[in-house]
Amino acid sequence: MTNQPYLSAKILRPSTQVFVMALLCVLTMVATQPAQAQTFTPLHNFTGGSDGGNPWAGVTMDRAGNLYGTTCKGGQTNNGVVYKLTQKNGAWLLNPLYDGFSNGIGACPYGAVTIGPDGALYGTTWEDGPGGYGTVFKLTPPAHAPSSIIAPWTLTVLHSFTGGSDGANPTSVVLVFDAAGNLYGTTSSGGSCALYSNGCGTVFELTPTAQGQWRESILYTFTGGNDGALPQSGLIFDSAGNLYGTTAGDGVNSGTVFKLTPSASGWVESTLHAFGHNDDDEAREPEAGLTFDSAGNLYGTTACSGYPTNGTVFELMPQPDGSWTETVLTVLSGLNSACGGPYSGVIIDAAGNLITSRYAGGEYGNGAGFELTPSGGGWLYQALHDFQYFSDGDTPIGNLLFDGNGNIFGTASEGGASGGGVVWEITP
Repeated sequence: MTNQPYLSAKILRPSTQVFVMALLCVLTMVATQPAQAQTFTPLHNFTGGSDGGNPWAGVTMDRAGNLYGTTCKGGQTNNGVVYKLTQKNGAWLLNPLYDGFSNGIGACPYGAVTIGPDGALYGTTWEDGPGGYGTVFKLTPPAHAPSSIIAPWTLTVLHSFTGGSDGANPTSVVLVFDAAGNLYGTTSSGGSCALYSNGCGTVFELTPTAQGQWRESILYTFTGGNDGALPQSGLIFDSAGNLYGTTAGDGVNSGTVFKLTPSASGWVESTLHAFGHNDDDEAREPEAGLTFDSAGNLYGTTACSGYPTNGTVFELMPQPDGSWTETVLTVLSGLNSACGGPYSGVIIDAAGNLITSRYAGGEYGNGAGFELTPSGGGWLYQALHDFQYFSDGDTPIGNLLFDGNGNIFGTASEGGASGGGVVWEITP
């Protein structure tokens, strides 16, 4: 497989191209506020070598505060790296856990890793593998290795996608476990539909068997109609065991928010919201997944928003009749002609503020992290950090996370001191 990931076809651009953009909040009473004092710290600059390069995904944190992540490039075969960042004496040290991705194992781990109940890391590769269209893998730490020794982890392929009915090319997928230890995710293509020759994408489940294998089941195959097509992100559960996610669509299909409900006859899909394509004020093409607040409302982002096409942050609120009402909380404006909005999902702090990042725009045109604060019935935009490429990175598209102290961690997929991307922290 030599095709580039679906997302990268839309966002890769020459590193020297600079867009001068102004971010505007254009809803209700929205006015841009001065940013609060923030401290931005690069934790690691990727070189594209043994440490990896191009971290398209965000990072995952364990209970001890260590960070885990993936890069699409770098490593011994230039097919990607799974890494761990550990803080010691105030500095963050990177340890490559696995860098042997290849055509036979899978290449370009595009999504973040999930820490399983057994302490292993679970993730996906976007392409290659025995079936040719990406894999789901498990990384197991070495048994009884002294902490002072850097020992490689062991990779096991749990499933290899064939590009047919079982799906193809899991993109920015964060796998999710249920209480029984089953894994759930999406593929951006595969299945069958009339709209795309490579398929419209699937939702899959992997179930462990008594023989130590994993059995794949397809829960839903998208048709490219009202249900959408081309899911680019992972799924979330509600307390009742229903699954929620997004389809990104493209210029033909503008994306959806969907729900999958388990039943005796299988999983039933319902479309909670279909995004418009011809309305300039309508959000479209949600690349990231969803986030619940404590009241059961869903929050997400879209990469595009009509013209200028710089994306939105939206909310979906459940109604008594079972429908969901969409509200666009902010429309991001600027001079970029491409879809320059968020490819990251929303995280919510203790005060109810919404935090995400946009891959382009900002003061220097290289992307920005920002916060939306509720105020007077509207949402106030505050820039947290504007990326400048060489000093701090470019094109932040991975999901963000909080630690227990409210610090924000994320990645920039390009730029930095060596041009291979950055892991960074913002401290309030």
